[in-house]
Amino acid sequence: MLRSAAPNCNLQPPNPVAPHSPLVGQVNPETLRTTRERHIRCNPTLAQFIVADEFPPVTVEGPFDKRQLDPAYVRQQERGT
Repeated sequence: MLRSAAPNCNLQPPNPVAPHSPLVGQVNPETLRTTRERHIRCNPTLAQFIVADEFPPVTVEGPFDKRQLDPAYVRQQERGT
């Protein structure tokens, strides 16, 4: 069951994040049990790096906009490596 842990988050993802998602490895397994649950759209800075047909693109404005970052870094984040 999906639930919102962020106080102002009403977003529900269309599908659960797949195990092969680039997000795997982004959360330290040692702290997973104590880390607050978040919907990926509640973290647009991270969500902008998801490239998948079933996930609509996320655009971030400002200094963390991936279009303003180093292209090699962006490719690395989009691959999840």
